[in-house]
Amino acid sequence: MMNEKSIRMKQAILQRKSVRTYMDKLLTQMDEEKVKHYLAQQDNGKGPFGNRVKIVLQSAISVEGQKIFGTYGVIRNAPAYLIAQCSPKRYALIDCGYVFERLVLFLESNRLGTCWLGGTFERHKVKVELIDDDWIIPIVSPVGYTREKRTLQDMMMRQMAKSHMRKSIDELFVCGPNKKIIQDESCREECEYLRWAPSASNQQPWRVWFCDDLVHFFVKRTKGYGKALPFDIQMVDMGIILAHYQAIHPGSVYEILEDIPLWEGCEYIASSRVSKEVDA
Repeated sequence: MMNEKSIRMKQAILQRKSVRTYMDKLLTQMDEEKVKHYLAQQDNGKGPFGNRVKIVLQSAISVEGQKIFGTYGVIRNAPAYLIAQCSPKRYALIDCGYVFERLVLFLESNRLGTCWLGGTFERHKVKVELIDDDWIIPIVSPVGYTREKRTLQDMMMRQMAKSHMRKSIDELFVCGPNKKIIQDESCREECEYLRWAPSASNQQPWRVWFCDDLVHFFVKRTKGYGKALPFDIQMVDMGIILAHYQAIHPGSVYEILEDIPLWEGCEYIASSRVSKEVDA
């Protein structure tokens, strides 16, 4: 039987949408404490490759009444922001995406809205002391209560980001030694939970290969994408897809294997062994 946490995470995956316009109200004390308690749990700040990710909850308004964040007008009325920091190394960024998406799904399951921001916020305005000199702030997200009626700008941003569109299962996932189209209905259902993972500009750079008792994860890069950023944003995206796979297979463990066959146009990231149990 599926455990309750796995069911909640699967529901959150299908329900979540990026929220850019919020109700003009602060987080309740209960919700703020819930978020802080989650962030205080050591296991929630560690990715599958062992890298530490630090996330802090910060008010959107300073004690002097000044706005702390600049988001180029993308976000409205957010009462607080989540700020992630990590090493800029490849697998640290993957761990950052993984850790942050698990937090986002937790918040969604508690009816709190979020929106991944990687390139649409002004980094110089984020006032957080970094853990190490070489660490960076790749991602922030507003957090708050969703305003039911969207603004015109919000709808335009969603259209520009193509948030309502997704590549087909047959484009993103393959199976067997010869990378064939997946026919098994239960596997295709599983792929739906992966297909709805968010990614920068909805590029969906992940490619997933189900082969025997292994699942291999690859990145198919969008040429030139993210060059203006001081980090590899598509590695963050890969962490997000690993978080979704782990949400539907809670017992999954990731490893970097040698001698994985090539997938033309793609870079190998990691693999997971298929668990024989439905849930851990």
